[in-house]
Amino acid sequence: KSAPGAETDLVALATLGQICVRLGDLQRAQEALHRALSVRSPIQFHETTGAVHDTLAQIHLVQGHYEAARDCLERARDAYGAYGRQTSHWYDWSVRVLLSRLALRRGALDEAVVQADDTIAAGAPAFDALQATLVAAEALVAAGRLDEAEARLT
Repeated sequence: KSAPGAETDLVALATLGQICVRLGDLQRAQEALHRALSVRSPIQFHETTGAVHDTLAQIHLVQGHYEAARDCLERARDAYGAYGRQTSHWYDWSVRVLLSRLALRRGALDEAVVQADDTIAAGAPAFDALQATLVAAEALVAAGRLDEAEARLT
């Protein structure tokens, strides 16, 4: 069972982590987010737990800690999936785009393009499809495939 107020603590710490990310204080953000993960919460708050892992993945990606980012993305996907299939589908787009971006940062350019294309082909909403397209275009530029990148951007 969760402690009284655990839901509030989890959401408050997750929100604090998000605010710290926006302020550029990644160390404090990580501390708040790890504290949020230590809060025992009921199953309906797996959505928040997924968001915490998602944010940690983004921090690790910025810091160049690619294995840690991948681990957090897998945990985010697991947490979102536990919340319920219809809701988790929406969150899955964020994880998909971040996995594409992670492949790009690792220098796995073909993998980044394939993952971005898979995201778009799976019917991603406009915002996520745009993000995936930009990741694919960036990977194509890095691979020297400028004509393909330009076609994507057009």
